[in-house]
Amino acid sequence: MNSETEKGALVDTEVTYDFEEFAEDENEEDLDEEHGHKRVHVVRSGKERAVQILLVVENFRLAFYILFLSLLFLCMILTTQFSGVEDYEEVIVTVFGITNICTYMDWPPATYVLPSVWVLALLTIEAYLVVSVFRVWVAKEERKVTKLFLIGYTVAMVYIGISLALVATTFSVAPDLTDPVTVWVHVLPYTNLSCAMGALAVMVTWFGEAVAWRGLETFPGFSHINLLMTGVLVLMIPVKFVHHLYCLVNLQQRSCAELSTALKILLEVLNKIFIAAVVVWPTFQSAYLSYKREKTHCVYAILADNRKSRVTEDVK
Repeated sequence: MNSETEKGALVDTEVTYDFEEFAEDENEEDLDEEHGHKRVHVVRSGKERAVQILLVVENFRLAFYILFLSLLFLCMILTTQFSGVEDYEEVIVTVFGITNICTYMDWPPATYVLPSVWVLALLTIEAYLVVSVFRVWVAKEERKVTKLFLIGYTVAMVYIGISLALVATTFSVAPDLTDPVTVWVHVLPYTNLSCAMGALAVMVTWFGEAVAWRGLETFPGFSHINLLMTGVLVLMIPVKFVHHLYCLVNLQQRSCAELSTALKILLEVLNKIFIAAVVVWPTFQSAYLSYKREKTHCVYAILADNRKSRVTEDVK
């Protein structure tokens, strides 16, 4: 067989291996010191090569919150300074009795940039959801969580992912008080988004305190704040859902627009508490955990092909 035939056979022949083969060439201590903290590096098993990627899971969640907050501030500036609409709060206040973040997302020119920026945020959070499910799967295989927990966690992540995608409907349908259908279509995905982001914060804290953050050195009070915010969300998510549903059902009567001043103040306070628990604290939480980098519960991804290597020497 000539050299060209040998090369062709070498390329066309399939090779199979499992994860353990890529740990045989280097002892665990050397791997930690030389490669364990690298984001990307090449690992080898005899003549075969693969690329190992260190995924700091919290980086994806932090990227989402940064993009989400950037989007909110951008829409706020565009609506207040460039929309030319003075009563931009009227629709939301009429529906809910109070303002919320949607106030700044319903008017041009904010609506021109909103969908594109949201797609970027959506990509980062969907990546987080996928990687986090695999992380819990590994934890299940290591008997740190039960199979039931893995199933429940996966179902929750699928719900959150779908909810975040469906919120694009809110951006595409402008609420018109003369057409109640547009208000329902505009509000329901946003209401579901609020519930989904609350569920995300709860699930992150639940798994974190049970597994991911065990043994991690954190500042005093970190766990207590996590539990406090989780408790707030568990109480606030049903309250927010019921409030939105009540306002939609009584939309034609404008019931929420005629709420008492005291009740409106209470709703405003509760809304700010909810925002703190569902956005502000999770943003800080993910930033802090991202700062910890490889000390947190990370995931390794090994990318290899199913063809034999052309490497001629078995390098150790």
